[in-house]
Amino acid sequence: GGEGRNKGFCVFGDMDGDRVFTEFTGTFNPQSGALGTNEITGGTGKYSGITGSGPWRCKASGTNSEFHCYQRLDYRLP
Repeated sequence: GGEGRNKGFCVFGDMDGDRVFTEFTGTFNPQSGALGTNEITGGTGKYSGITGSGPWRCKASGTNSEFHCYQRLDYRLP
């Protein structure tokens, strides 16, 4: 049915060059989109020691496999 699982990594950065690293997992369906969880795996600079996670979801749109995605990270700094 075209459904599957996905896993990957993301890096978010700010203007100072500090970064937050995440690992994401979830499910995928080409018609309805994808959803899952981001787990924070670490950070640099002011984000050193950051922990947390949050949901993400993507909805299929357009005719060329485009997706609109929404993410939220609930985090704690030391």
